[in-house]
Amino acid sequence: MFDVELETSVDELEQRLLACEALIAALRMQQVDTLRALDIAQVPRIDGSRSLQEWLRGRLDVSEQTARNLVDVARRPNGQPAARPLKSARLLSSSL
Repeated sequence: MFDVELETSVDELEQRLLACEALIAALRMQQVDTLRALDIAQVPRIDGSRSLQEWLRGRLDVSEQTARNLVDVARRPNGQPAARPLKSARLLSSSL
């Protein structure tokens, strides 16, 4: 998948890993913003789902925990910091 040169230092690999995580975090926040807009538009209800979480699980094929985390963050009032930074970090690293 990645071409890792034998000359690449551990520090360079760690920096690459951090850069990848920053990209994932940025994409996840775009995803949360989009989910917030879909929630406001009541798209899950219109589609016949019982909840936003159920709708999200069906649309993205994600685990119940990942859907719950995304919905929790999407429904957090704008500008409100994460109550638990570790939970937010887990959300950002959740797999799709």
